[in-house]
Amino acid sequence: MTIAEVNEIIQKEYETFNQSKYTGDKLPADILERLKSAVFCLAPSVHQISSANIKKLLAKKVKDLTNYEVGHILNLISTVPFKELYSTLEEAVEKNQQIELLKVSYNIVVKGITEAVEEKRKSMLELVQPSNSRNRIFHN
Repeated sequence: MTIAEVNEIIQKEYETFNQSKYTGDKLPADILERLKSAVFCLAPSVHQISSANIKKLLAKKVKDLTNYEVGHILNLISTVPFKELYSTLEEAVEKNQQIELLKVSYNIVVKGITEAVEEKRKSMLELVQPSNSRNRIFHN
């Protein structure tokens, strides 16, 4: 196995996680409405989501969102000023707290996945490149 093959395997693991359905903490029922409002408030250069992808996201049910989509949605909602999404400061604080807690939970899951995948990468690379390479003239 080559280093490139190891990297390809690891990349596929990250892609699998990103494309799998989100199974973390329960998302608010109005998360897609908040997304819609956030996208409406932000310039396309800020949210960087194509119109086609916005349509796809808004057509989904909350239960069908992927890990990647949830992370992107949470970050996007967090970039919008309170006054653009909420009618009162109390509502803004309450709903923003939900988003903050979800982001922390999501980031803990991502950190765990990253650590596990990087440990796997390290183990696989050790098999590809033995640590005792003193006798080798050329290193790959």
